[in-house]
Amino acid sequence: MNDGLLRGYRALDFTDGELQLCGRILGDLGVDVIRVEKPGGDASRLAGPFYHNQIHPEKSLWWFMLNANKRGVTLNLETKDGLDLARRLVKSADFLIESFPPGYLGGLGLAYSSLKEINPGLVMTSITPFGQSGPYQDFKATELTVLALGGFLYGIGDPDRPPVKPNYPLARIASAVHAASATLVANHHQQATGQGQHVDVSTQAGAPWFTQHAVFWWQTEHRLLARSGWAFVRRPDLNARVIWPCKDGHVLFQIHGGVVGIASNRATVQWMAEEGFGNEYFHSFDWDHFDLARTSQEQLTRLEEIVAPFFLSKTTEELAQGSEKRKILLGCIDGINRLSGNPQLASRDFWQTVRHDELGASLTYPAFFALSSAASTRIRRRAPFIGEHNQEVYGGLGLTEEQLFAYSQAGVV
Repeated sequence: MNDGLLRGYRALDFTDGELQLCGRILGDLGVDVIRVEKPGGDASRLAGPFYHNQIHPEKSLWWFMLNANKRGVTLNLETKDGLDLARRLVKSADFLIESFPPGYLGGLGLAYSSLKEINPGLVMTSITPFGQSGPYQDFKATELTVLALGGFLYGIGDPDRPPVKPNYPLARIASAVHAASATLVANHHQQATGQGQHVDVSTQAGAPWFTQHAVFWWQTEHRLLARSGWAFVRRPDLNARVIWPCKDGHVLFQIHGGVVGIASNRATVQWMAEEGFGNEYFHSFDWDHFDLARTSQEQLTRLEEIVAPFFLSKTTEELAQGSEKRKILLGCIDGINRLSGNPQLASRDFWQTVRHDELGASLTYPAFFALSSAASTRIRRRAPFIGEHNQEVYGGLGLTEEQLFAYSQAGVV
């Protein structure tokens, strides 16, 4: 098994923040990813949490995770010599991924139209809040504003309260994945034609994909699906509870209708009866003809109120084991404390140990989300130090140690 499906390719990574995941994905697939940052280090290095809470640009755990499987160099693009080095790097690159504001690279003479003259096969992928064109192209944005303008935020939270921001940077993480996917599709085209292209990824345009069926309710019925909190909107007039509190946390469960729900519902009734929960209405309910397409909110709520006390009497683990044994459709809502010991992820070697000699410690990283029978997607190297591979990379361009030292003194690298 070789070291990656894309071994032999090279990428220049000029992204920031969560968007650095794009290069991490390419690196996991075997691409030689060179993380290019300004002299002194990128601002992303100061994003916490930090190893042992020591705020330091070489100890950001967030940086470690997003930049594993990459080499690292420093480069000042706003110098004449820096631009010359950038062009020389582009000549031998297959991919260039960047997240500068639209027009920034063009203003430096590094627009795609210029770079393709140097390397016609280059695939350049730009990730910005709103894309490279349109009335919003120059707007600045945060994770929150992009989710808001992408329609996603409208549906998050409780119906009687304002929208709530998710606790994770979903939009930018998704954009990084979209960008990696689009880059590989563009590479497929390049392999067939020899021609590169400029891939334009908009974070805003990725957000509506999270809204699922809300788009179709609007298109077909002109109805806005309201925030539903712990429920799932089955119809504009029917919310089905899906998040249930238990003794030590929460689980996912829904009273399903139709063929899907018959066996699960009956098993739930039987389990509750064995432990003294439920009532005559619940135990004698006609599950064979229960249909969420026709039931009323009143009837569904009545059934849910009977189930709720049973869940509150059990721990997450008791519900997980009991439902698996009885083939009940139920899932745990795991925190990282449970996720780190999840047997399914362990079987896929998802959590991998990476040695950090500079820290005198080994750290656990999340690995690639897909496995291949033909190639490894293991973490082969930790994230780079500031300018760690300057000599290695620029030496490959023909620079001597003396030239590199002079560039360092001049603030070029």
